[in-house]
Amino acid sequence: MILGAFIAGAAATARLADPADAGARAGFLGGVVAVGTSVAGSLSGSPSTLLFLPFAGAVVLSVAPLFGLLCGRLGAWTSTKLLTDTGRNAGRAN
Repeated sequence: MILGAFIAGAAATARLADPADAGARAGFLGGVVAVGTSVAGSLSGSPSTLLFLPFAGAVVLSVAPLFGLLCGRLGAWTSTKLLTDTGRNAGRAN
């Protein structure tokens, strides 16, 4: 979820899109996959586990886009910083 949002933010800067939006979407999709995996793995669990899953799923789906938003911005910043530093130092002889 976090790595995907980081990569989405870095890729969004190359396409001149908003990296925060790309990271939030990637975070939400990562959260959906995490909740889906948890539900599929605990269908044969105890009744208390099945009662806890909706609450845990709601928390994950609420927090995942926020992590994605932050990691998308971090990925965009890293990508921009790497590209500008590389371009600035390209003409210098070592």
